[in-house]
Amino acid sequence: MRTIYKCPRWLSDQGCHLCIAKGERMGRSVSWCITAPSIWNKRTHASILRDAEANQNGLGGLTQMMDFFTMERCRVDALHALSEGVSCDLFREMLSPKRRVPELKISTASKKLLSEALESARNYTYAAKFVLGLKDLSKCTASEKDAIMFLMFPLVATKRMCADDCGSSCVLIYWALVRSLQKSSELTSETMSRIRELANALKSLWRSVSKQLFTLKLHCVIDHSCLEDLQDVGTAYQWSAEGFEKMHRTLQLRHSQSATNCEELLMKNFVLRRELNELLRIEICRSAEPCCSRLYQKIQGDAVKRFPALVRLTSGWYIPTNSEIRDVRPEHAGEIQRLLCQQYNLSSRLCYASKVYTSHYYWTRKKDTRSDVLYLNVNGNAMFGSVVLFAYEAHGECVVLLEELVTDDPFAGLFSELRTSQHQACLQAVVATDTVRRYNNFFYKRSSGSVRHNVSDFPAYERDIESDEEFASKKIRVVLTMNFDGVLFNKLTRSQAWPIYIRLEGLQFNMKNDPENMILPAITFLRKPPTEELLRSLFSRLKEELRTLKEGGVRVQDSTRTVWTCYPQILNGVIDFAQIVANRLKDPRVSLSELKDIQMAVKHLPPSSDTVVQSMQELLLKTCSIATGLAMVLDHVLVNTASLRTDIAQTSAHMHVLARLKLPDDTVLSHLNLTKRWTIAASPPFKEKDLKSLMTHWKIPARADKRDHVTHCTDFARMYFATACDPVEDVKKYAVRVSGKHAKDPRKMDLPADIRDTLIKCFLDGLKMGQPELDRMPYELAAQPTQFWLDLGPTNETRAAKLLERQAARDAWTSALKSALGRALNNVRQYVKKGSALVPVSDLLTYYTKKKNSRNAND
Repeated sequence: MRTIYKCPRWLSDQGCHLCIAKGERMGRSVSWCITAPSIWNKRTHASILRDAEANQNGLGGLTQMMDFFTMERCRVDALHALSEGVSCDLFREMLSPKRRVPELKISTASKKLLSEALESARNYTYAAKFVLGLKDLSKCTASEKDAIMFLMFPLVATKRMCADDCGSSCVLIYWALVRSLQKSSELTSETMSRIRELANALKSLWRSVSKQLFTLKLHCVIDHSCLEDLQDVGTAYQWSAEGFEKMHRTLQLRHSQSATNCEELLMKNFVLRRELNELLRIEICRSAEPCCSRLYQKIQGDAVKRFPALVRLTSGWYIPTNSEIRDVRPEHAGEIQRLLCQQYNLSSRLCYASKVYTSHYYWTRKKDTRSDVLYLNVNGNAMFGSVVLFAYEAHGECVVLLEELVTDDPFAGLFSELRTSQHQACLQAVVATDTVRRYNNFFYKRSSGSVRHNVSDFPAYERDIESDEEFASKKIRVVLTMNFDGVLFNKLTRSQAWPIYIRLEGLQFNMKNDPENMILPAITFLRKPPTEELLRSLFSRLKEELRTLKEGGVRVQDSTRTVWTCYPQILNGVIDFAQIVANRLKDPRVSLSELKDIQMAVKHLPPSSDTVVQSMQELLLKTCSIATGLAMVLDHVLVNTASLRTDIAQTSAHMHVLARLKLPDDTVLSHLNLTKRWTIAASPPFKEKDLKSLMTHWKIPARADKRDHVTHCTDFARMYFATACDPVEDVKKYAVRVSGKHAKDPRKMDLPADIRDTLIKCFLDGLKMGQPELDRMPYELAAQPTQFWLDLGPTNETRAAKLLERQAARDAWTSALKSALGRALNNVRQYVKKGSALVPVSDLLTYYTKKKNSRNAND
């Protein structure tokens, strides 16, 4: 891009070749966190030529390549942006000591567990073993990095290996987005909606965790590829499969970019091989020489049959040789006799084209690969099973005997912990994790127990589902809910039409709205939304009739002729469809391009000689112009509304986090808790201060809650800052910045780090979190126990858990106390001088009022 288009460099303010948006410079890097990308910032063919000619918006002039095509047609591809881009950035943040986001750090113990998991993992794809391990990441090709990422990232999220659960959620939402992009061979409205929802959730979460994660590659993937150009040009993986990028990715799959002899390897293993194959093919067509034909087949691999066929079946399936089963295990013999007739033969393997499927029990050859676990899509529902054996007959039909695997949600634990997290991005992390759980079709946790549907996601109905003992005795309960959906029919009636439907509960989310799982028995017309009392009175008779069925049950026979006893139970519920639509359409946008097309169509209407028609055309053109102007104003308001909503959500989340910072009930900020004398050294204009002596004269504010320790620390900090400097007004020149240089007035100086750290350590010590043991590891204290360590619990395991909990609480309080210092300084800047100290304006007014009253009394 830099060479053929004179585009700006990636570290420039306008380094994106697809838009003119400016990044935010953060030190030596640039953050491309664009909160609300505007459609007017998108580069087009005309705008590129105009900017290049004027040397503006980062372009350095016209080039010859622009006469051929401009760079807005160079879309984002998965090879550079994902496999060799954002994925590598995440690997570095998690594994390398040179990281910028501490939430993504993985401990040494977790790295060891990951390495063992990758080494022992069996591959289900093309290789004889899982490709490589963590130590070989620098030498991996793009496909090998993808293979490691597809297994490693969900494991990190499931086991919560990152330093913070929000970091695990960041890794999880990126993995889900990349998997969805990779598997989206056909773009449907449902697929595009899923990709956009995942992209928005990722953007919101990563922005809340750290803006330094937003590289230019991520900006191009999220803002352009997923949110803007998805419908027009497809996904990044589809773009990588076209033209030049397809050839480039083919080369990348064969060789690593870090190979020093990459050019020689490509010439030897790729170019010369293809040239030889082409010359042999031409020679065979010209001379039909048998020797050349055999050599060509040998090179192509057609002469080698890895799985020679023993029995041909229908539709290209066949049974390979050396696959017969002669002895059947006793636990399988009964099922085979019950399900199959005598004409079936048993096999341990089944082949289709180059794929082979094996039995878990009867194919005993040890390999690093496994092909006995199957994924079946039964009417849109995912089912997993382990192959027991294959049975085929002479007519070419084949059946498979499976042991169905029961799966659980692997991310339920992470979701539960995030709901109690104290991180500033916990709200966005909860939303992102919930989105992944709804769209997860790639990673499951195998659980033990009976072959049943998992109902852990439906806590409201969990008490109504049968127990394991009831299920084993062929008894099940069916939970039905009766609901209203509100729909307004225009020009039909002033009342609202409320369809009534009965739905089967306890199903997976994507199955609840299937026609076979719900019925629409009636429709009512009401002027007001129905209530639960109305629903109860209308259908009390139906509920009374179902009572008999609930007690006696209904006998149902399934396809295997097994008789089940079903006990239906009906529950009432009211759903307002309008509220659902309002919640899902939170970010509507006006299509300005559509308005522009309408305006151009009105402008280019053919002229007419009729004066009335001419007047109507002028009126229509003015009306269209007014509508366009109003739409532009409305779109501007909507864009700002999105950012305001985000700010409000972040502020609200921050307030909730501060409110959740709890300590034991007997904890108070007091000088009696201090374990040492904390002193601030003289550093003009700051005076030397003994914080312990100052705290002895400080009292907890009477209007503050006794458990609001953040407010207590803020009040004591105000007391210190009021007399900290000489002259006292100089303290107003300082600020405590929590989130970068632009969080406060840039004219303010940073509070000296030694003073800030001393105050925070004094606060922690005053809140009983200043013990030196909190800076040590559990194994160190176990080897050299102290009284503090022994008081934590009866066993070393309990003490280690308590120690880690207190260390986490101290880290959370450190960030909160830094914010408290900033608020205290902000309050002190509003103080006025009174004598040798700063006091609030209200105290000064009270002082002058008392002085005036005393003077009047003397008079």
